[in-house]
Amino acid sequence: DAFYNGDITNDEPISGMNLSNSWNMMQHSLQYKYGGDLKGIEKKLNYIKDLGCEAVFMDPIFRASQNAGYGPEFYKQIENSFGNEQALAELAKAIHDNGMYYMLDVVLMFVAVSHYWYDKYNRDPFPGAKQEWDSPYHDFFYFEGEEGDTDVYQSGWGGLILNHANEKLQDELWRSEDSYLQHYCKEPFCPDGLRFDCGGALSGT
Repeated sequence: DAFYNGDITNDEPISGMNLSNSWNMMQHSLQYKYGGDLKGIEKKLNYIKDLGCEAVFMDPIFRASQNAGYGPEFYKQIENSFGNEQALAELAKAIHDNGMYYMLDVVLMFVAVSHYWYDKYNRDPFPGAKQEWDSPYHDFFYFEGEEGDTDVYQSGWGGLILNHANEKLQDELWRSEDSYLQHYCKEPFCPDGLRFDCGGALSGT
């Protein structure tokens, strides 16, 4: 977000909970955004290569509740202000055409309370685990209160810890062919590596 703004057409006054700010304003919180995006990395590849870099590592680029990407709200959507799948595919091709590599950072340990699986703010048309105890997403999480109490959950980093022993969640994240990880590890994206945020603490794996 704070590297280079390569496409001003995807700048947003508000992106989720993130407020857009001038490049000259000091960053005070994870809700401040500056407009840096995937196209900005592509436009600066020669600069990066001239520094002697052989690879590009990116913070999570998918829709999240804060600018660094560590509060997933939707796994299969690139944050609007970063670009889209076409921008990622073009960046991947440009990186590989330059003989370089790139790595994506993925957050599987927890999701933001605004993720539609939980939906604390009741933004989505279908009931999340917050709205209904019998929600199809209930077992994606660990609830620690009395039965029926969807407010008492196991939390971490301000989000909800995911139950990776749940097979439906596994299908959503990595096991099925249309899962989050399998989708973004195929053509035309083909990252050369993945970094798993809090990988050693993934519950149920």
